[in-house]
Amino acid sequence: MDDLLNIFSDPFFDSSLDFFEPGVQSGSTGDTFQSFGDIGDIDIGDIDIGDIDIDVGDIDIDFGGGDRDPITGFNNDQFWKIWCDLVPGLCSDPQISINDTKITEGNRGRKTARFNVTLDQESDEVVKVNYTTVNGSAKAGQDYKRTRGTLTFQPGQTQKAIAIPILGDEKVENDETFTVNLSQPQNGKIEDNQGIATIQDNDLAKISIRDAKITEGNRGKKQAKFTVTLNSEVDETVRVNYATVNGTAKARSDYQTTKGTLTFRPGQRRKTISVPILGDTLDEENEKFQVVLSKPRNAKLGDRRAIGTIIDNDIQRGDRDGNFKKATNIGRLNSRFVNSDSIGYTEVGNRDTNDFYRFRLPREGKLRVVLDELFDDANIALYDSEQSLISTSRKRGTSREQILQTLDRGVYYLRVTPQGSDRTDYRMELKFI
Repeated sequence: MDDLLNIFSDPFFDSSLDFFEPGVQSGSTGDTFQSFGDIGDIDIGDIDIGDIDIDVGDIDIDFGGGDRDPITGFNNDQFWKIWCDLVPGLCSDPQISINDTKITEGNRGRKTARFNVTLDQESDEVVKVNYTTVNGSAKAGQDYKRTRGTLTFQPGQTQKAIAIPILGDEKVENDETFTVNLSQPQNGKIEDNQGIATIQDNDLAKISIRDAKITEGNRGKKQAKFTVTLNSEVDETVRVNYATVNGTAKARSDYQTTKGTLTFRPGQRRKTISVPILGDTLDEENEKFQVVLSKPRNAKLGDRRAIGTIIDNDIQRGDRDGNFKKATNIGRLNSRFVNSDSIGYTEVGNRDTNDFYRFRLPREGKLRVVLDELFDDANIALYDSEQSLISTSRKRGTSREQILQTLDRGVYYLRVTPQGSDRTDYRMELKFI
């Protein structure tokens, strides 16, 4: 091979190999191919050319119109194939490629999706390529900023980046895509002309459940209905599990154990859970249980627990001319209670002169008691759990009686009495704030 390279001796950079013109040999075989030998016997695969710096741009090779050289047997194409195989990149333009990318959207402001554009080899020339964004399921102006331009690789550079602003929001949606397309390369060839950007949504809808109240009933089943909502529409199917949990109300005696899975189809935002309530005629306080949400899919939990309140309707009246022990049980007073009755009338030889009511306050607050719709004079009194008098209202005639009192948490009693021999219907309202 040393002999072969002698033909490119002094000066190497401006060598002119004018092998021959048709029918005319430029020089003697010995002059032109000094010690060339039989090139057909050379095994090119055994040549180590790594230490040779070849500037092919200064070599002028002329096979005289493509005729075959009588000594080597090579034509122009075969000669260049040898050198192209020996020197990577000598005979080809760099290949231009763009990668795919993924980015999480964000809730506000801008994030940036970055595409890497690469050349498969260095080039001695400036390489340029145009790029532009193209809509997919992601839309310019809504999900990302439309971007276009030209990348320029200076000689020796092999990597550039394209930055695309991503527009964040709080809308719940599927992952979305757009593309960046390459076109019109200069001094290079496009191998992969399209990069795909996936905008991964980070906005999950919240699932919440509301409290429910229902009056118990005396027999059979009533339904306590709990409303479950999504705070925004979702493009995917959302599921969430639910189950009842005992409180003061017990499964199988006050309500029926209930569990299952709610399914929200795309676009749906409201569902209902129905829990059967088991009625009875027992005199008892209001009772509570819970419905608890768990294991959401394609959403997250907001308010996961709801309280179901079973309001007792079994008010047992005390004996005529009642007392504290046999007081009518109102139960827990959360906000408002209204009851109509009469006082001072005689039935079966007994005159009713005392109506007692018992109630419980869940916390400290202000209580207002009103006694009105009177035909005759009646009075009202408020007692604590030890049956000690706290306050009373004793206006003359049919004027409305009223007690306004700030009370601690605990049990209290009310007593309605007629004035003297009067007898009257009445309406009593309790309001707790």
